[in-house]
Amino acid sequence: MDFSSQESIKEVTCPICQELLREPMSLDCGHSFCEECITTYSESGSPQDLECCCPVCQSRYQPWNLQFNWQLAERVKKFREVDMNSHQPRRRDLCEHHGENYDIFCKDDGKAICRLCVQEHQGHQMSPIMEVVKECQEKLQEALKKLSQEQQEAEQLEADINEERATWKEHMQTERERILQGFEQMRGILDKEEQRELQKLEEDDVNVLDNLTMAKDQMVQQKQYMSELASDLQRHMHESTIDMLQDVINSLRRCEIYTLKKPKIVSNKPKSAFRVPDLSGMLQKFKEICEPEEPHIRTDRSRGAAAMASGILVNMKEEVTCPICLELLREPLSLDCEHTFCQACITANYKESIVSQEGQSSCPVCRITYQPGNLRPNRHVANIVETLREAKLSPEEEQKRDLCERHGEKLLLFCKEDGKFICWLCERSQEHRGHHTFLMEEVAQEYKEKLQAALNRLRAEQQKAEKLEADIKEGRISWKNQIQNDSQSVQEYFKKLRGFLNTEEQKELQKLVKEEGDILHDLEQSERELVQQSLVLRDLISDLEHRLEGSMRKMLQDVNGIMERSKTFTLKKPKTVSKEQRRVFQAPDLSEMLQAFNREACQSWWAAVGVW
Repeated sequence: MDFSSQESIKEVTCPICQELLREPMSLDCGHSFCEECITTYSESGSPQDLECCCPVCQSRYQPWNLQFNWQLAERVKKFREVDMNSHQPRRRDLCEHHGENYDIFCKDDGKAICRLCVQEHQGHQMSPIMEVVKECQEKLQEALKKLSQEQQEAEQLEADINEERATWKEHMQTERERILQGFEQMRGILDKEEQRELQKLEEDDVNVLDNLTMAKDQMVQQKQYMSELASDLQRHMHESTIDMLQDVINSLRRCEIYTLKKPKIVSNKPKSAFRVPDLSGMLQKFKEICEPEEPHIRTDRSRGAAAMASGILVNMKEEVTCPICLELLREPLSLDCEHTFCQACITANYKESIVSQEGQSSCPVCRITYQPGNLRPNRHVANIVETLREAKLSPEEEQKRDLCERHGEKLLLFCKEDGKFICWLCERSQEHRGHHTFLMEEVAQEYKEKLQAALNRLRAEQQKAEKLEADIKEGRISWKNQIQNDSQSVQEYFKKLRGFLNTEEQKELQKLVKEEGDILHDLEQSERELVQQSLVLRDLISDLEHRLEGSMRKMLQDVNGIMERSKTFTLKKPKTVSKEQRRVFQAPDLSEMLQAFNREACQSWWAAVGVW
């Protein structure tokens, strides 16, 4: 045997059992061993050790990293087929110990023996070698058929794994696109929800500010009205007795029935905005056209001027007379048609219209319909009325005013029931019978005190009105700040929600990447296992085919080992991942997410808003 042949035999010899390699397994260091030898060697170490040492070079390796060396297996097969001693072709069919022919087969040891070897195998089950050959051929054929089927199944499984890998990659890409689309839709929902909340805030702002404006305007109107009443009372208190008592009953009655109306608490419910009064139809204020009288001098020109002034005053009085009560206007209110009436008169007329005309109210002069809410105070006319009350009449008019129009007697008495001056003949008439009448001087002080008490009450009401107006102003500022803060809170709230969605989206994508990596890793592991099993199958099938095609001795050589390996070999099917049982992304319920975020991050700030 030459040196090259010895080196070749050494390469295919197991360093542990010193025999030709059977199912050679290679380590990372390059050394190869029989699968059974290296497995036994690895299992002999400590169970706690995750790594083992190569029996040849002591390099560390992991038991599960053993690789089947199919090239070395092919070389081993060739060596088994070649007779190394080509100069003694007949010796390989003779017993190595006795030089006799192999005529007997020991079933217990699974090898051919000569007749002299029988003593060494005493007690073993032995049969003539020719009888065993046929039986072995049938068993080898059956084992070959089984392994061929296993090989076909392994090839089909390997093809299925490759197809499954491609399918999973496509499925994961579709899943990734669905996740991105789902979160994009949820961002759209957030955008719409944010705009809706901001629009609600804007509507609340408009409604509440309108209500506050209405309340403020009502306070201004009431302050002006109280100011007019107080001015009227002060004027009465500084007038002469006859002027003071002329209309004192109506003035006191107006003060008594007046009550400051507090504005309603402002809420975020829409209310109709206050309508600013239309000032286009108001009367122009008369300028003072009367020339002042020089003391102790009365010329014809001055008398003419005085007569002219008296006539103008009479005409002015007609212009500012209420068409209903035919007296000077008190608390004048103008309609859209520009006709003006006393507040008490037009209010009574409206109530009568409600009863008689089913809710329709019309101007008593021109019959044009109007809405009660459109009545507006006419300050210009009120100023004219006040000017008329202060203007002096001519001496003739003054003298005529002190006389009873009916009897021509001097007006010295005052009737409390009717609130007007009467003469002594009127007192005895049927019209005033049973009434309480007093001399003017007797009731003057009493009514002055009443006027003073009414004035004090009005001033107290004015202070309340000013306080309410200041509260409304403060509430308006507070509400604007609240709306601004709420708008910022809404924007910050939805900004956090978008951040929450971005985080959740990244989590889902990371889960998908990890799941895809795990699945593909499992498929690759399954593929490697199938490749290794295919190599083992190929080796077993090749060995069986060579035994069936070779000599009788070669077929029977270690036949029990090959049969045992063929019998015990079972194709291990790889694990599969079911698409039905895997975790599938579902777009989160946005309403549930919002509720969860509300519980964690903030409280709802929507509430009915009150000014006081």
